[in-house]
Amino acid sequence: MEWCNICPHDNSLAHSYKGSSMLASRRQGRYGTTVSRSRVVAFNSEDFGDPLDTRCSTETSSAHSDDVYAEKMKQILSAVPCYGVPPEPSVISTGVYLGSSADAENLAMLKAWKITYLLNCDGGSYIRFKRLREKYGPQSGVQGYEELPIEDFEGADVRSYFDRAHGFINFARARNARVLIYCPGVSRSGAIAISYLLSLGQPLLEATKQIKEKRRVVLSNDGYIQQLIMYARERALLEGDVCHLNTPKYYTPLNSYRIKTAHLPASFML
Repeated sequence: MEWCNICPHDNSLAHSYKGSSMLASRRQGRYGTTVSRSRVVAFNSEDFGDPLDTRCSTETSSAHSDDVYAEKMKQILSAVPCYGVPPEPSVISTGVYLGSSADAENLAMLKAWKITYLLNCDGGSYIRFKRLREKYGPQSGVQGYEELPIEDFEGADVRSYFDRAHGFINFARARNARVLIYCPGVSRSGAIAISYLLSLGQPLLEATKQIKEKRRVVLSNDGYIQQLIMYARERALLEGDVCHLNTPKYYTPLNSYRIKTAHLPASFML
């Protein structure tokens, strides 16, 4: 079993522990080895109206603005059911799973599911990462472990980590291994999961729907949504006729807080 050596004296990996801007150069990560109860969140099913109706009447299907796609994504992501993540990982593509930090720490489950590669999307310090890596010794069965120090706030950069994440996933899949994408919440791993489906050629809203159906609570960071739209536009993966695309209309500012905290344990609200 190879071991993931990430050391503060290793300049080649020093960038892993520094926040990178949107213009940061992309580097390939080094590959090696190294539930809590969800709060139930209910949503009212009243139709609050579609803010896209006016915009869609004036825009052609080939030239929708990013705001149109952002609203469509929010409608998909906020639709019921939206009451916490499943207690186990979800398959989003052949051999690729999306889960939580609790899943990644459950070594018995990883062995039972034959998941041997872990993609940790949690931002953190070197000391925090070192403590996490120590869980995956030779007896753990984990063959590959990679960390993406992504922060979770609206202005945080996730786009510059897409290529690195996809490279790690493809590295595992080339070895016919299973890989788990995870983070402590939902937005970082959810953004990476959607971006991976985009890298396979899946259109943006279709990929968003697929992950939503699998995980219920997926992505609540507006900044990540905008970066996914930019990535999809670069790859010509934005659906054309979105105005006639059926999406639920449950998203309102009132529900925003509940959506963003739905994956957290009930004690968070105390």
